[in-house]
Amino acid sequence: SESGVEQVTKIEAFDDTEIFGTAPSSVTDAADTAGASILAALLGGKQRMLVDVRDAELSRDLDVLVQFIELSILPVAAGLEGLKTQKNRVKIVFPTVSLLMQYRRTMALAAPEVISLSTLGFDPVEKKDNLVVVIAPFPDDDEGLAQMNDLLSSPSLRQPVVVLNHHMVPLLGPGGNFEPVYHLRLLSVQYMTGDSPPLEIEKRNTQKKAGSTSSGANEKCKEDTRSLTEFSAANTKTEGSDEGVPEKEVKEDAELEAAMEHAHELGVQQGVTRAMVIRAYPKPWHVFVDTSPDSDADFEVAATFDEYPSQDDINFAIVECLEGSEREDELVAQQMQQALESGQLNTVSDMLGITNIEVDMNPEDDDEEDEDEYYDDWNPWGPTDTV
Repeated sequence: SESGVEQVTKIEAFDDTEIFGTAPSSVTDAADTAGASILAALLGGKQRMLVDVRDAELSRDLDVLVQFIELSILPVAAGLEGLKTQKNRVKIVFPTVSLLMQYRRTMALAAPEVISLSTLGFDPVEKKDNLVVVIAPFPDDDEGLAQMNDLLSSPSLRQPVVVLNHHMVPLLGPGGNFEPVYHLRLLSVQYMTGDSPPLEIEKRNTQKKAGSTSSGANEKCKEDTRSLTEFSAANTKTEGSDEGVPEKEVKEDAELEAAMEHAHELGVQQGVTRAMVIRAYPKPWHVFVDTSPDSDADFEVAATFDEYPSQDDINFAIVECLEGSEREDELVAQQMQQALESGQLNTVSDMLGITNIEVDMNPEDDDEEDEDEYYDDWNPWGPTDTV
């Protein structure tokens, strides 16, 4: 400028994780995020909240459930500690006395002035309670579900409420309509990619009207019954028996596996990967897909939704993400080939002071030549060791 003052443009960069968040690798990570989401929702004025974590480990291991509860209420409990107000306590309401006793035996937060425990059916809410956390009963506990629904529908319940559903099925009743401040659902995805999907797969998808079919991929997406730790560590489909699995689902899996084997013969590639549906308030809904199932987990955001996505939306997002990942790999291979043919790799090697770089694009041919040389040198009538 004429005044000689330089104008500086400030560009602020944001990490993707700050916008989309990250896919949790353990129950502990999920609990930390759930606690932050509950605190953010409370500060945002939410009164009825739902934490829906469908993880098998929470359903079968009470110690893990206790750890998840404590980590999820820790941010709020820390904020209430020391407050000189009438309502300065977090109330945890358990569905049964046995679960309450299990929590008391293994809990790490020993602060009765901040955290209080109770069970359904015993007037659990008091005036000192600032936040009420209700642990959802088992889906087949009709009496417990009725007591929880009565409590949630009571006009005397004026405190903010968080319902924690740690079972593998959606929560029914009033609690299922609460604001989902944290949601985690694990999905196992079987997919096939290729230039054109087999006719049997197209026919099967059309008849079932489930999943999503595009020009290059087919997939079957169902809820994963493993724990989050097993889910994040597994790179392939878990092998095991079909005990406890419905006969219809076993038959469908057998049909899909047979179709996938036939598809492989027709030049269509098959694979198994993982996906997650996550919502952590105030962020929107995200679908994460592992694009590197054969190596270390690499979850990428496949889609973002303002509302709870339907199963068709989830399927379509997974297919688009998997196809995009494959196209990216093909593009990188083409660029490497073009760089090799144009001599760009030699230019780079000269700059680095490295000479005689040879890139073998067909290593299988070298293996065949080595085998030929081996058999040429082998004399079947020469001296041998006798065993």
